[in-house]
Amino acid sequence: MNFAWPGRQALGGFRPWPVKSHWIVAGLMLAGVTAATAAPSCSVSAVGGVAFGAIDILSGSAVDVIGGSIQVNCSGADGAVPYTIALDAGAGPGASASVRKMQLAGDPSSTLAYSLYRSPGDRSGDTAWGTSGSALSSSLTIQGGSGANSSPVYGRVFSGQRTARAGGYSDVIDIAVAY
Repeated sequence: MNFAWPGRQALGGFRPWPVKSHWIVAGLMLAGVTAATAAPSCSVSAVGGVAFGAIDILSGSAVDVIGGSIQVNCSGADGAVPYTIALDAGAGPGASASVRKMQLAGDPSSTLAYSLYRSPGDRSGDTAWGTSGSALSSSLTIQGGSGANSSPVYGRVFSGQRTARAGGYSDVIDIAVAY
């Protein structure tokens, strides 16, 4: 098949077709498809911890704090990236998402019950930050190749723990992000 280019004559088997322009267009189409289907890459980090400070367990009152935050960083695509942050129950014996247990340093059998929340309002409704239904669902917008969101962590040491021993208590919570 012979093609005629305006102002040129088709020569037997030679196509005076602007091949260079054809390849540029194909390259742009491939780049567009690649960018449109790129999946974001996300990471999570804890910024600061939840520090309850010195607690007077004889007061009979719960201790509420706003602790650190959980930061989600995503890159690799432009647009909205929905994600979910889930927190496990922690390392304390018999802990659950609604009643986590900090352990006394040097005596892990001595515990202090507490919980973590997504917002101050969750404390009054007793909706602990955990997994599945009690995980935090949110979205961040990636512009220019990267984006980040920070979510505060609220904590409460429960009242009525008058038999807790004096000392330093701690716990480790694993954070999982699904996107």
